[in-house]
Amino acid sequence: MNGTSEMSIAEAAPFTAGVVCDVDVFGTRLERVIYLIMGALIFFMHIGFPMLEAGSVSSKAVANILFKNFTTLVFSTLGFFVSGYAFAFGGEFDEEGSKNSILGTKNFFLMDINACELPFFVFQLSFATTVATIMSGSLASRPTILATGIYSFLIVAFIYPLVAHWSWTSNGFLFTGTNGVGFIDFAGAGVVHVVGGVSGLMGCIVLGPRSFRLSSKSFKSVPPHSTPLLSIGILILTVSFLFFNGGSAVRKSDTIDGLLSNVGLAIINTVLSGSSGFAVIIILHKHKTHLWSIAKGGNGLLSGLVAMAASAGYVMPWASIIIGALAALRYLDTTIATAVYFAPLTLTISKHLPPHNLSLFHCCNGAYSTGKCYYFVCVFVYLLFVYSNKLCMCLH
Repeated sequence: MNGTSEMSIAEAAPFTAGVVCDVDVFGTRLERVIYLIMGALIFFMHIGFPMLEAGSVSSKAVANILFKNFTTLVFSTLGFFVSGYAFAFGGEFDEEGSKNSILGTKNFFLMDINACELPFFVFQLSFATTVATIMSGSLASRPTILATGIYSFLIVAFIYPLVAHWSWTSNGFLFTGTNGVGFIDFAGAGVVHVVGGVSGLMGCIVLGPRSFRLSSKSFKSVPPHSTPLLSIGILILTVSFLFFNGGSAVRKSDTIDGLLSNVGLAIINTVLSGSSGFAVIIILHKHKTHLWSIAKGGNGLLSGLVAMAASAGYVMPWASIIIGALAALRYLDTTIATAVYFAPLTLTISKHLPPHNLSLFHCCNGAYSTGKCYYFVCVFVYLLFVYSNKLCMCLH
């Protein structure tokens, strides 16, 4: 009976039956388990993002926000399955790795993928869907559902994979660099947060300000309609960031003890950086307005978490406190920074962005922590966004 059952399982799932993974190529079993667990837990960000966004906008936009977050997750997953993973990591686990320095050329629709590679796919899928969610959240309730699905698919199928390949594959031109000096992004401060943040910012610029904002000379951002929703969303995102940065420590050490130590260091640095950013923002805001603000503190917290993604496994804990504090200060300066790097000088940023300013602390702190080499991505993303809007987006 047991033999019959085992044969039935093997026949039903020939793709994974009898799989033996090469440790040197696909990592140890512990590393693959960490990929699976961390990747699954990172998906909790898709609970935190809609709660943060729903709490930040007006109550009448909540249902729209929630529906668009479902749409973003679904279509970005499909985009990564169709071509995103292939362009980003296709062929990376072959004997010679991905030979192309610009994009991958194998494993479209996961065809011909090795079963041992699936844990890595799960982990990378969680990163890819986060990029689309950052962009979607930056535009809030303004695009239609159709437009949300289209750009979520496109950014994960074509835009994000290019940057991921450049930075995270063995032959990517940013990773290899020149004269032995390459670019390192530990957990996606540039690859994930800058790409998502810049895409969202360019979307805001393309859409332009709402008419009532454009005509108002004394416009003030809409206050959060639900502080509990906003607070819970921030807390869920904070916990998810621990897995986001901690999971990226896999394959950074040759021993199990070293691996676990790296994961611990990445998580500790992430917590300290976010805490430092929160403390700096609430103290400065209290000094300026004599009020405590959970919304401002939350943005400072998330700024620290984003900035730490670049080097969570490489710096000492005391340095993470400094990085988080500087990230919070950088967030306060993002209106000027954004005007300088991304928009005409006449742009009034506050009229273009939704209340939670999601794109600002993602793109500015991601770029701050990885260096300015990612700013060139904004031009590429801007052109793609403009022309994709003209061709297939139905926007308000």
